[in-house]
Amino acid sequence: MITHAHLDHIRSMHSLLLPNIHTELVYHSGLVLSAGSLPATQKRRIAAIDSVLHNLESVFSGHLWPKLANWQEDEDKHTYLLTRYASFPFHIRVIHLLTPSLPSLSQSQYQPLCPNVSIRPMLISHGTSSDPSSSEPYESTAFFVRNDTTSHEFLFFGDVEPDSISIQPRTHLVWKEAAPLILAQRLSAIFLECSWPEGRKDEQLYGHLSPSYVVEELEALADEIIALRSDSHSNSNSSGSDSTTPTTTLLSEKEVNGRSGVLSGVTLYIIHCKANLKGSCDQSVIIAEQVEGLVRERNLGVEVVCVKQGMCIGMW
Repeated sequence: MITHAHLDHIRSMHSLLLPNIHTELVYHSGLVLSAGSLPATQKRRIAAIDSVLHNLESVFSGHLWPKLANWQEDEDKHTYLLTRYASFPFHIRVIHLLTPSLPSLSQSQYQPLCPNVSIRPMLISHGTSSDPSSSEPYESTAFFVRNDTTSHEFLFFGDVEPDSISIQPRTHLVWKEAAPLILAQRLSAIFLECSWPEGRKDEQLYGHLSPSYVVEELEALADEIIALRSDSHSNSNSSGSDSTTPTTTLLSEKEVNGRSGVLSGVTLYIIHCKANLKGSCDQSVIIAEQVEGLVRERNLGVEVVCVKQGMCIGMW
């Protein structure tokens, strides 16, 4: 899976191993530098939204790099098969997800990736487009990745900017889809970038997040969860129920007064931390500690993990 076609995401080799699925999903693929080195029998499928695939096609045009990608599955002269996945910039609020026995989301919104795994891409914004004639932000992708056997899934973000300073905010639509999944206990892991440490000016974020903006986004997610629980409570009351016993989907008194503990049970994996060019410290650790401090200060309840290269993460 490729979230966007910037060179730092398509030049070097990293992979995401899905436990118990017996398959490997490549999200930071060595598709440029290693393309000509792969055996003829070792084909790779690139899963991405349309704009990302067209950008990759221009990389493998035969000018910048040899023509090693193709859209046709029966074409032998390619290393990579470009596979289009439809993105969903819209949201559908599904209140009935609070009942785990009911279907999760419309099956048409999830598209098969490999045996027992489906994905749902959603558009997100990654700063200003390099095209001076365009008023649109650069497109990146957030992927919902689902284990079709267990219905559990995780959310993986490509590079993304804060909604509050974006010319086209899109992340809030992702949170609207994530909230009911979290309430249904189907989604408990979120991979989110935090490229810069605290204190960086907005104009120097270049389409990325800093710790304060990460927590701002988490608060937006918490608000979606609170709204869903409130809607569920209102629907329950309007149906004529006279039960005075709170259910697990209703807000606690503590949560009514704020976002305290709303994200308990969710693990936030911090990724894409920019290196400290002075080399004096591990900036990813500093960034994760800053995020964790802000999360603790606001008592959101989410667990913060700093992702390291080679780390094995099990969640299904």
